[in-house]
Amino acid sequence: MARAYSQDLRDRVIDAALAGVPARHAAARFGVGDATAIVWVRRARETGERTARKQGQPRRSKLDPLFAGIDRGDAGLDDQRTPGAAACRARREGQSRDIVDVSRPLRSDVQKKTAHASEQDRPDVKARREAWFESQLDLDPERLVFIDETWTTTNMARKCG
Repeated sequence: MARAYSQDLRDRVIDAALAGVPARHAAARFGVGDATAIVWVRRARETGERTARKQGQPRRSKLDPLFAGIDRGDAGLDDQRTPGAAACRARREGQSRDIVDVSRPLRSDVQKKTAHASEQDRPDVKARREAWFESQLDLDPERLVFIDETWTTTNMARKCG
């Protein structure tokens, strides 16, 4: 993420614009974007605010009270966790929320797909895998057949089920 401009630069651009120089000219003089200078000057004129605002996504959602009763522990999705159901619940409680507004908190517990199957960590599967690896030592190299797959593409293969 990009850093905010220094406070010294902000003050110089705002002071120049408040002294009568157009914001676009001040932007060109100090090497910042026109839109950036215009926003800084407008904010300084309207509210007196000169400091950078906090960057990034908010840590908590305004919709947290809507999701307080939702069980996030189960692995499967049930009807109450769908974005549409959450939007309907928001409308019932008098809030005008769209499906897009309520979908981000619902997606927060979704895990990314990995090439490592979670079943590999189970004790019974782990024991069978180790037994299979140990049995590989008994193979006769004279009876093995190798297939050349040099030009085979696997980038379209599915990673899971």
